Amino acid sequence: MAEKLLSVVEVAAELDVHRARVLQLIDEGILPATKVGRAYVILASDVEKARNRPPRGRPPAKKAKKK
Repeated sequence: MAEKLLSVVEVAAELDVHRARVLQLIDEGILPATKVGRAYVILASDVEKARNRPPRGRPPAKKAKKK
């Protein structure tokens, strides 16, 4: 049986990120994808590679303790 192919929008929803971030992950080589025409398709099993990526950017702010 063939593995399920996902669109950039479907992967973005699965990872809870914007579709532009998915395209960035593809460009960085973190998320393997195949270009079909003008669109990318991503294997469902490859989504885990992007899900387990190290965090980017500034760490979350520490919340002040309430007294």
